[in-house]
Amino acid sequence: MEAFSYILEAADAHGLKVISPTVRRGTAEDKEAWWLAHFIAACEADVTYGCDVDKIHAFDLHNYNCQATKWEDPDNFIEQMQDDLKSMLAAHAPSRDAATWEAWVDNRNVWVTETSYALHSKSPHAHG
Repeated sequence: MEAFSYILEAADAHGLKVISPTVRRGTAEDKEAWWLAHFIAACEADVTYGCDVDKIHAFDLHNYNCQATKWEDPDNFIEQMQDDLKSMLAAHAPSRDAATWEAWVDNRNVWVTETSYALHSKSPHAHG
């Protein structure tokens, strides 16, 4: 929490917005939604460094699938990540109830900061 408090302080000092550590879908212990929920719970419980999760403006999402259906379908990557994070926060961050965490997640943007077409192409110049 100490390092994150420095990030929050620097962002405040320079008028910047903070995005979350990278998140993806998945609720197993080795998946990002599980990790981020535990990070957020620890931040909420912090009394030493002044960690404030409400200063997280957006979620940083990495996903390496460029198929349109994976981004546009009703059960797309973004919605899956949000649903996974909501369930993990409800289970592991007792400072707020499930409905409050759901609204907290829904009120944040999702920034896709890393993706790739290379995994779905046999040629670096393939189209379609």
